[in-house]
Amino acid sequence: MSRGPASWKSSDVAWQGGKRPYDLLREVLTSGVIVAVVVIALALVFASPDPRPVTFREWAEQGPGDFVATTLSEVNGTSTSATYGPPYQTTAQNGSTQGFGPLSPERLLGERIPVDTFEDFVARPLRTMPDPDGTVADALDRWRTASTSDQQAWSTAATAAITAATFANGAWDVDPSGTGPLGTILEAQYAYARAGGLDDAIVANPKSRALWYSNDQTFALLYLGDSGQGGGATDCISPGETLPADGGCWYYNQSVANVAPRFSGYLSGGTWGVINEVGNWPGAWWLFPYSFWYQWGYGATGASGDLYAMLMTGLISLPFLFLPWIPGLRDLPRLLGLYKIMWGDYYRLVRHERAAGGDGTS
Repeated sequence: MSRGPASWKSSDVAWQGGKRPYDLLREVLTSGVIVAVVVIALALVFASPDPRPVTFREWAEQGPGDFVATTLSEVNGTSTSATYGPPYQTTAQNGSTQGFGPLSPERLLGERIPVDTFEDFVARPLRTMPDPDGTVADALDRWRTASTSDQQAWSTAATAAITAATFANGAWDVDPSGTGPLGTILEAQYAYARAGGLDDAIVANPKSRALWYSNDQTFALLYLGDSGQGGGATDCISPGETLPADGGCWYYNQSVANVAPRFSGYLSGGTWGVINEVGNWPGAWWLFPYSFWYQWGYGATGASGDLYAMLMTGLISLPFLFLPWIPGLRDLPRLLGLYKIMWGDYYRLVRHERAAGGDGTS
């Protein structure tokens, strides 16, 4: 069955008003050059440093005592990462650290990124290093199968031995007496880090060793963040204090003192700002509404600061989401008249045609 001829012609929908030539290529090139010049100029003026990354090798060389003590806390499960709770462990293991009464997304979502600090930070990386006589593997198995009381006794002895060690010229001088398998495990991890192998081993794909490349930095960042008992040790300094000579609380103290070459003064006061970040300019500017809440009030000091910042950001976003339905606010574009500036050519054309005797609609 034929549908018959079309009831309209192409001329019915063709533009009948005024026309002028438009060079799209010139428009793109001109705007592109202007934007490029502005971006380059701003990057030169407000550039962030692009330093080399923090490495476990550097940590073990400059703060050996802190590195070994932190590794011990990863093995015996007392580090910040081991006791953090969701999303790294279940609430049944470590409770919920963020919430307001019954409102606790952590409790709702639970464990999303499983982290076993002994296995993920120590045992798995050590299994990638040469172990011809199986000494390290035996030490790992012995620790894994030991009773809780034995593990506690070994940890106590290891803590005292690490405190007494000097690590002169990088030498391992931790007394192994009473430390059980910990002496072997900690020495192997220390040697692996100083050789540079730990930096690659800890980011290797944990699910398949056949995958040679991985860029998941979760374990590495958590491990580094446990330095100096997660920044809470007695040798973690405050701004203006002197760095400890033994490299204690190594990861945190560098940024606080702002003396490490990688920071070059960019972490001080107003120079750093709220959203600036190392290696990129202008940083994650779109996170300003979120990071703003961390600068004062409950967001700066509260135990549930992250959840507070998330809720407040959501609250101030509501007017933007419901703008079309809010009287007064929805009328601002019409009242301000910015559209007349944006579409100035069109309105000038309409005025010209009306002055010429037309109705402005041709």
